[in-house]
Formats: sequence, structure tokens, C-alpha cells
Amino acid sequence: CALGFFTRFTFVCYALPVVLLYMWRTTKSKGQEENGLFFWMIQRVMYVIVPMVIGFVLIAMGLIYVDNIYYGTMSTAISEEQQQPPQQEHWATLLQITPLNAFLYNSKTDNLRDHGLHPRWTHALVNMHILYGPLTILCYWVILFQRQLKKAHDSRLLLLQGSSSNGELYNDNNSIFVPTMCRWIILCGLGLLSSAPHQEPRFLLPLLVPLVILCEDTIQTYRILQVGWVGFNVILFLLFGIVHQGGVVPSLLSTQTRAQQVYGVSQPSSSLPPPPDAVLYYHTYMPPTFLSRQRRYMDD
Repeated sequence: CALGFFTRFTFVCYALPVVLLYMWRTTKSKGQEENGLFFWMIQRVMYVIVPMVIGFVLIAMGLIYVDNIYYGTMSTAISEEQQQPPQQEHWATLLQITPLNAFLYNSKTDNLRDHGLHPRWTHALVNMHILYGPLTILCYWVILFQRQLKKAHDSRLLLLQGSSSNGELYNDNNSIFVPTMCRWIILCGLGLLSSAPHQEPRFLLPLLVPLVILCEDTIQTYRILQVGWVGFNVILFLLFGIVHQGGVVPSLLSTQTRAQQVYGVSQPSSSLPPPPDAVLYYHTYMPPTFLSRQRRYMDD
């Protein structure tokens, strides 16, 4: 959790339902009647929360230390601490905590205005369809209208377990727990991210796995859904992978060839400055800058 949280602070939107459902499931186990339900829940929660908190804090402290060493803020704080008397909140103002900085930046509408402001329904009605197409409609239908499947599954499970010695309903019942977890990951992630005024499709990429898991049974049942899902991905692959802005990468790769043609050189040299050509892009995605780095040449 700490690694995901420090990679991108919106990771909590997807991890929160997983953690809560896991904690809830640990209390739905055998033996809770032995010492009373309350003491059993306290015991189970302590076994889950304490290791989780300790692990999160230790990893987070390590990541904060590495970040501050890399950006030089740790050495600056130590040198200033040695040169002047300790001040209140001195370390708190100098240390860089990446998720906190990202959250504070994205919590200000003025900052997000530079990146573009969108209606709150953009994720649910536009971005989900751009990324997942027919799987989006199927997902909404499964979440809203397929709750009766759980009741039918419970009935079948009771019939299958009726002949066993222990007819417990919650014995290794992953077929119910996993779809329920996927539902809450989608609802929590989509709901929390939709509360922000800046909404890009890439923010919803983590929903791919829970979407597929939640809808796989329905897709396998109907042939038309399988054909539609494969066809949608093929069309989007051709559109976004080849046609849409497909000239950005080839144009960057051609800059070295153009430099050779302009300067008429082929041998590398550290004395000749890089070509002064400027490559301008308008209304495209951010070009990968490493492809535009020039080699240095000299005459034969």
C-alpha cells in the first residue's frame, strides 16, 4: 500500500475498499463464539491492523528518506540544523512528502485550471466509454441489476454443501467475495475521482482488472459480447496505436537523420554543439523527449 500510495496518491481510491473488505472478512471466521464476538473481533482486528500500520509506516519512512536524499532536502535540513538553533516545524517545512505535495497541488482549482477543468460526470459518461467501450455499459448493468446473482449463488452453495459434514456458507467463498470487492473498487475509485474537477482517461486505467473480473462470467455466456469486446479493442488499437497522432514518434526519430543531412557529418564528436533545430508540436500528446536528443557529429 505504501509503494502504491507514494507512486500516485489516488492509489488510495482503489486500495481503500480492498483493505476494508479484507479486514471485514477476517472477522467472519470460525471461533468467534469461543470468547465472545467482541473480544474475537478485537483480536482479529489487532492481528490485521497492527502489522499493516507498522509495515506502512516503515516503508513510508524509507521512501520519504530516499526522496529527500535524492532531491537534496535532507542534507539541506541537516546543515541548517547544525548552523542555527532548532526551530519549531523546521523539519516539517523542509522535508518533501511526495503524496502530500501532490494532494495539496491537486486540491487547488487554480492549479488544475492550467491542466483543464471538466464536468464531474466526465469520468462516468465519457472517459469510461473511451477506455473500455461496451465493457462500461456491461459493468454498469452488472452493478445495478445483477445483485440477484449473489442470492442465486447462495442457494446453489447451500444445496452443494448440504451433504457435507459442515454446511458453512462462508467456507472459502471466494466466488462471492471477489466480485463484491471488484464492485466496490469500481464504485469507490470512480466516485472519488469524479469529485475532482480535472479528469483524464488515464486516471481510470487501474479499473481494467476489476472490470474484467466482474464481467467475465457475463461475457463468456454471450457470444455477441465476446465479439463486441474483441472488435472494440482491435478498432481502438488501430485508431490510437497507429492512426491517431501516429506521426509523433516517427518525426522524433527522424531528427537525427535530418541533422546528418543538414551538417553532412557522420562521426560523433564532443566538440561540436548539438544542432539548433527546434521541433514544435501543436495539439498533440507530450512527445517523449528522450527520442529528440541529438547525437553530436563532426566531418569525416
